[in-house]
Parts: sequence; C-alpha cells; structure tokens
Amino acid sequence: GHFDNPGTTVQVYSSVVLQITHFLCFNDLDLQTDVLQNSEYYIEVLRKSLIVFNAGILLLLGVFVFLMLQNFWAALLLQVAPFMSVTLIEELYTKVAPEPLLFSTVAILIILMVKYYTDSSPESKKYAMLFGLLCGFGLATKMTFLPILIIPFIILTGNRNKWLYVFSVFPSFILFTLPAAKGYLHMANWFLNLGVH
Repeated sequence: GHFDNPGTTVQVYSSVVLQITHFLCFNDLDLQTDVLQNSEYYIEVLRKSLIVFNAGILLLLGVFVFLMLQNFWAALLLQVAPFMSVTLIEELYTKVAPEPLLFSTVAILIILMVKYYTDSSPESKKYAMLFGLLCGFGLATKMTFLPILIIPFIILTGNRNKWLYVFSVFPSFILFTLPAAKGYLHMANWFLNLGVH
C-alpha cells in the first residue's frame, strides 16, 4: 500500500529477491510466514543483493566507458567517484531503499550518454527512446529523480528527438508503475500536495 514515492521498482525487485530466497530455503513455511518470522534475514538478503547488483553495474560502467573511450583513467574515475561521498556510501550499502536503484539508473544513464557521444549517428531516435525508457524507470523508482530528466533533454539534438524523449518518459513511467496502478489517484494527490506545500 505504500507507493507514494512511487518506489514500485524497488518493491518489484524486492518481491523477486524474496521469492527466490524463499524458494532456495527449502522450508515448509509459506512465503509470508517465512518472511515475517525471519524478517532480519530477508532484509539482509535484500540489502546484500542490492550491493552486489550495484557492484555489477559499477563494473559494467568501467568496462563500457573504457571500451567506448579507450581511456583507462576516465573509466577508473567514474568507478571511484561514488566512494568519494560518505552520504552516498551510507545510502547505498546500509539500507533497503530506492536510492540503490537510483544509483544504478544514473550509472546506466552515464553509459548511455557516453555511447550517445561516441556514436557515429547520435541523431538516431533510438537514443531518445532509450533515454525515455531509463528516465521513466528512474521516476518510477523515486520522484527525486525528476531533476535528472533535464540532462537527456539538453544533450539530445533536434526538436523531434527531444519531444520523442519527453513523450517516451510517460509510457515508461506507466509501465514501471503498473503494479501500483490501483493507487494512481492516491499517488497523484500525494505529488500535488508535495508540489504545493
């Protein structure tokens, strides 16, 4: 019932991890009972799986940037940058929250931007749609992603691509928040109240 942020992507991710973990435990309890009786264990599994997921994304970030730019130092700098912020480290590694998925989303956005700038035909509409898909995912994860939406809008060339990007964010947001569709009215009221107070 809590989808204000909206946080839907984190809830879906958590659901998948919990179900896989429960399946691998091979016990006679149903999922809900097992999670409630062993809540600390399941929270640790979620937390550590997010750490492993982000570590994998950081590895991919370094590898892709190195391959696209042929610059070891740029790749290393992008991989080391998150460790320069105590707040970021605390958010990424100590709790189960939307922030770890936001970190992954921004890292993938950086990979996509580097690919965009190194591509021989960056005016292709595929970039507008990929940026829109990724930014819709970010918004479905947490509304604090909203200021990041301006970045693809600035870097995309041509009005057609900019509008395609803007109009692809909305269906992407709907796609990634579909599990919370029954709460869209509540979500809209929460956003409105947040915006005017």
